[in-house]
Amino acid sequence: MFAIIASLRIVYSVIASFLPLHIKLTHNTITSSKTGFILAMFDISTFVCSPYIGKVQHRYNKRNFIAFGYSLCLVSSAAFALLDLDIEDDTFFLFAVILRFLQGLGDACAINAIYSASAYEFPDQRDMIFGLLEASYGVGFTLGPLIGQVLYAQYGFKTCFIVVSAILLIPMGFIWTMEFQKEDFTNKSRDRSVLGLDLTYGQLLMNKRTLWSLGSMYLCIVCMIFYEPLLTNQLTSMDIGLNKIGYFFLFGTLSYVVFGPLVGAFSNRVSEKRYLMLAAFATTSLALLFFGPSELFLLPQSVELMCFGLILTGLSMSLLIVPVIPELIKSSQEALNIEETPSLCDKCSAMSLTSQSLGYIFGPIIGGGLYDRYGFRGTTDILMIVSVILSMMYYLLVIRPLRIYRGDDLIMTTQDLQNKRLKDSEGYQYQELTFAHED
Repeated sequence: MFAIIASLRIVYSVIASFLPLHIKLTHNTITSSKTGFILAMFDISTFVCSPYIGKVQHRYNKRNFIAFGYSLCLVSSAAFALLDLDIEDDTFFLFAVILRFLQGLGDACAINAIYSASAYEFPDQRDMIFGLLEASYGVGFTLGPLIGQVLYAQYGFKTCFIVVSAILLIPMGFIWTMEFQKEDFTNKSRDRSVLGLDLTYGQLLMNKRTLWSLGSMYLCIVCMIFYEPLLTNQLTSMDIGLNKIGYFFLFGTLSYVVFGPLVGAFSNRVSEKRYLMLAAFATTSLALLFFGPSELFLLPQSVELMCFGLILTGLSMSLLIVPVIPELIKSSQEALNIEETPSLCDKCSAMSLTSQSLGYIFGPIIGGGLYDRYGFRGTTDILMIVSVILSMMYYLLVIRPLRIYRGDDLIMTTQDLQNKRLKDSEGYQYQELTFAHED
């Protein structure tokens, strides 16, 4: 699974290192905004397709679902080589958008299946597994731009995609060795209550804790990846050579590789994942403070402080993303008084990936808009303030209400109160009818 995740992240990131330059040199009527749209189509596809994938993937063996998604990524990546032919600019743009959409669709199929299967197969070690999977993300994000730059510079556009597609063939053999015994056993029952097929996104999203987790993750990702189209210009204005700028992006991805497994091991010992998410928001604020560096706090403009901020970004991403699916699963179980089912894991995985994709789509857009008006350091200060406000709201609305006291005496937990209110609701009646045969 880890090699598959890393390979898919290479597919995602390899093209960003040379496509803008290639379009500028060979298809100069395609504007920068259209180039950005081509790159963003991957995340748009993931955002659009993930909810449906989470709804239907229970019908298929997870291994076959992963194989389908990975194969679609491989074929669409190889097809990019055909765009090196002498074609019109509008034709290049149209087919680039289509192929990028297919890459995103394949990625969404494989990633959703991997995370859902990991959550259901390893309930006691899922945080550790997710930490390792996120480290694989970091490896792919690190290698992708490096591979793209080297291959494009040495061999050109067409050969770059042929070589990348050949690299993607290597992990294909691992897919057929995967076994998800627990889920396969559950699926054989075909019992809707055991599979949780009657569970809907609407029921899950009625839980305020779920909404806060998804919304906060979206805003936090916006705060952490806004800089991708801006950092090169900022470092250039600081007299950093173009041959050195690529190394700055490595600080964030490599720290993500290091902190992912560490956060996963720690998260596995923490029962309340929301505390880790609160720590992620606080760390994001601290990362933005140094990454600017902050003009609001009169910090000097320093490359060293910016590098430290990028390292903290890797930590905050790990604290945010590693525990989010376990938190969604647990909060849904507690709010709806349901057991853990394959469908619940499918939908929580899909909601997480959808929220992440939304952040990846709008992060650079919001960052670019703020940068044009306030500059790089002003942008980081604004997002730092947003992150601080988000941290306080999350504490007051999600962390603080964990327990209800009268004086020094504990009356009940808010979850007890929520379950009490659910007794007369449609959601609770559905659970009574669905699981009545198990008693």
